[in-house]
Amino acid sequence: MSDAAAAPSYPAFERREPRFEARARVSVRFDGRPLESLWVKNVSKTGIFVETAEPPDVGSSADLRIETSDSAFVVRGVVVHAIDVPRSVDISHPPGTGLRFVDVDPDRLLAVEAYVQEIAGAGAALLEGGDDTAGSVLSAAKVIVDRLADSDLYGALDVSSEAPPEQLRSRVDELRDLFRSPPAGMSPEQSERLESIAGHVERLGSMLLDESRRLRYDFKSGYVRALERLAEAEIGGRDTDFLREAWKATYPHSFDRSERLAKAAFELSMTMDYELAFSPAREALELDPFNTKLREAMAEWQAAMSG
Repeated sequence: MSDAAAAPSYPAFERREPRFEARARVSVRFDGRPLESLWVKNVSKTGIFVETAEPPDVGSSADLRIETSDSAFVVRGVVVHAIDVPRSVDISHPPGTGLRFVDVDPDRLLAVEAYVQEIAGAGAALLEGGDDTAGSVLSAAKVIVDRLADSDLYGALDVSSEAPPEQLRSRVDELRDLFRSPPAGMSPEQSERLESIAGHVERLGSMLLDESRRLRYDFKSGYVRALERLAEAEIGGRDTDFLREAWKATYPHSFDRSERLAKAAFELSMTMDYELAFSPAREALELDPFNTKLREAMAEWQAAMSG
């Protein structure tokens, strides 16, 4: 039986718009609050993260006045996530709020795209130049920025998607130390940029070293390897429930549909019509490749049909 869950079957595999680090200010008026000038942490064509010690509630709205080198525009945003001060300390990330741009007409879309391109260009410029030593550090940093913009976390660390935790930890420590000990010749802006990237590397390491979070990233990114993961769990004497739980958390709707199909397959198998039971069973397994009970039953049905 082949491994299930090819990436194109799942909407979550679609990449988000690349996000770019920024060090600029925008004017923000959250609903019910006065106008504030806030630092931008990152921005994409679909949204922006601004730093504030008092993030508003998720679902609230704001008007943002954004300035580029040659123009200014106002765009509406909806708060989609918030990081308060205590949580920011826990995750080593500035407190603030992420807003998704809404009601973006064609003219505003062009303005947003121009702003993002300007931010991306400024960030890229900081990671260029330098002598051989400085240039190699800046080049390594640029690779990480580019890979993170593509949501390629393993590519950012230059490790395999199957890298064991100890290799991930070693690589994170190596990159963090590299960027926090920049060679001579760096400008203050470049050193600040490298410090920011070192923080990204640390947060990336924390995520990938958390088994549950890593599994969810892997599943969303197409690194399913269901049969291999099930075999590894069995060899290690582990229950496979943690794999199903991670899959369910990543694809709850697919999981629920799989459960209904599996139930139909088992009911059909009670009539001894295994060939008919295989139809919903195969679909169920495509939607939940970690259903070991169904896998075992299908093997039994196949043996009965061949006997």
